[in-house]
Amino acid sequence: MKIIFLNASSQLGGAERCLIDNIFGIRQELPTAEIFVIITAASGAIVNELQPLDVQVILLPLPDRIARLGDSSFDPQKIFVNLFRLFTPINELLNYWHQLRNTVADINPDLIHSNSFKTHLLGSSLRLPQPIIWHLHDFISDRLLMKRLLHFVKHENIWAIANSKSTKDDWHNIFPRLPIKVIYNVVDIDRFAPDSGLRATIPSDNPDLIKVGLVATYARWKGHDIFLQSIAHLVQHHPQSSAKVRFYIVGGAIYETARSQYSRSELVQLTRDLNIEDWVEFIDFRSDIESIYNSLDIVVHASTKPEPFGRTIVEAMACEKAVIVANAGGAAELFTHERDALGVTPGNPHDLADAIWDLIESPTKRSAIGTAARQTVVERFNRDRLGAELVDIYTQML
Repeated sequence: MKIIFLNASSQLGGAERCLIDNIFGIRQELPTAEIFVIITAASGAIVNELQPLDVQVILLPLPDRIARLGDSSFDPQKIFVNLFRLFTPINELLNYWHQLRNTVADINPDLIHSNSFKTHLLGSSLRLPQPIIWHLHDFISDRLLMKRLLHFVKHENIWAIANSKSTKDDWHNIFPRLPIKVIYNVVDIDRFAPDSGLRATIPSDNPDLIKVGLVATYARWKGHDIFLQSIAHLVQHHPQSSAKVRFYIVGGAIYETARSQYSRSELVQLTRDLNIEDWVEFIDFRSDIESIYNSLDIVVHASTKPEPFGRTIVEAMACEKAVIVANAGGAAELFTHERDALGVTPGNPHDLADAIWDLIESPTKRSAIGTAARQTVVERFNRDRLGAELVDIYTQML
């Protein structure tokens, strides 16, 4: 079987990690498959990650003006301005389209597996005879520009994979006839495993200190403000806990649009405004993020908007951590409340504070939830199952 994966970014976001997992699974199930990855961007971190998987990587960077177009720049009140911005680089777009079409036609794959919004659009517009899979990592209903453009290029030879039932339902509201199969994202349970001798990543002079962390980019909807407000609530109602608990924000600002994310200085200022700066530390992302999870006792997910999936949740669960989850969207499908994680109301700092305090005061409960969490991931989100599920869909399509 010959497969082309199309991806818009060369950086290592959640969709790109899913892409790597997909290829790993296919390699297990179909060792002789010919796999090509066409990336519509310049070289980045994902290229090194793909090398051990015996794939051919082809870089076809989109022209800058086209690459910058997207829903974040789409103003529904300015239709003519949007159209002008969209069609101004039409010659560049046509030249790129022909280059991509010729590249795909020369490879002549059995199928095309698209991994991002822009490649859904580009790949479907090629109108080649091969079937196309749209891998759905995000909701579509609030993508004002993309959902309109995808309607123009959608055809009968397109199937889809959704990373959760919530994602599937959202897309079916816009594309009711699109065949969609739910395949949950997976993790490497050997990499994301308890302890692994890595707990010294966040060192402490107090071995009994309970460490509570939020691991996320600085996107505003990830709930950093809610997490900090919950800490302020805990400080106010349980001041005696200062000797046994410490809070961490792990991550950074990765987007180009400033309004879509916090800066580190904004979050630091918020800790000062809430008078909790002595309780909170900031840590940059690490490539070995499993070492961060293994340094924490409680991992918090505080997103204020529904998540399509929630990779951080499953990674932390795999490391046998007690996780608190904002209970909405795809994240709500990943756990059973009070068994392998705790669910809280999104955007409610008091609810979150109560859940954190419950786990701080109950080491037996923390341990039991962590043990059950690891078992859940092994049973439901182990990437060893992924190859067979993908090949089954490929076989149906062909």
